[in-house]
Amino acid sequence: MSEKDALKGPASMKPVLPGAPRHFHLLWDDDIEQLRDIFSIILERSEEIIHHWYQLYVLHFGDARSLSEIEFTRIFEPGLRRNKMALLDGDMDLYAAQVIHLGELLAERRVPLEEIIASLHLFEESAQTVFPQDSPTKIDTSFDKLSHVRIILLVSAYFRSNSAAAGERIAALEREAARLSHNARTRFHGLVGGSPVMRRLYSRIEAAGAAREAILIVGDKGTGKELVARAIHESRAGDRGPFVAINCAAIPAGLIDGELFGYKREALNGAAADYMGLFRQRRAESFLWTKSARSLRKRRTRFYVC
Repeated sequence: MSEKDALKGPASMKPVLPGAPRHFHLLWDDDIEQLRDIFSIILERSEEIIHHWYQLYVLHFGDARSLSEIEFTRIFEPGLRRNKMALLDGDMDLYAAQVIHLGELLAERRVPLEEIIASLHLFEESAQTVFPQDSPTKIDTSFDKLSHVRIILLVSAYFRSNSAAAGERIAALEREAARLSHNARTRFHGLVGGSPVMRRLYSRIEAAGAAREAILIVGDKGTGKELVARAIHESRAGDRGPFVAINCAAIPAGLIDGELFGYKREALNGAAADYMGLFRQRRAESFLWTKSARSLRKRRTRFYVC
């Protein structure tokens, strides 16, 4: 069978296009072209679609919905028009940028993610009410793929926006905590407690964070040694590399050197490729080592290396 025949497939199936889809691993240019008439209809009847969409939104979410009708219309109607105009122009980059902006806006309004995804499916249901009655199946398939692209872009933007907002809130709390006197602190880089003992611990962690030497943290199981190690790392001034915790007891003694420092494929039986090792691969600034130490009464001992 020739390559051309293989791409066609059985007569009952749609021919498979060569190469990967151009847009987001789902859409070819042909899919967008097939939808041009649909985009024009949606653009012309956008007010009708938005009204029907909001009715479905109320039906499905009731009083639990996050957006009033005014907010819903203000957010989605201009976006719907801009999106379809970008698609009619064949500008997928502009379309993607507009959908990403919508995701950021919905994240800023604290609309739950499940409500966003369900609402997008309700939009698809509303839009299909204006489809021609005799629209072929391939139109529905292409429109469904475009809807999945929209969900991918929105969810990605939603999570990035929420992560950035969470990071800023954490940074603001840390700045606020830094302004407190040492005798007034009740929280410190994930540690909680306002007793004199805890406040002395916070001061010792700050001092350790300013040092460049290896640090030994000793304590019974469950006393928060890893929390202390992470707090030392986070109290370092300036840009920090990643923090990596390594449980040495979980790595066989004969493999630990290779795991940490790497190895060549030919030097290890069964290795399929060279391995850089954790030191070079992670490029971490701080490592937390966990291992058993008989010399310390068989307690868990953690080594924190700055």
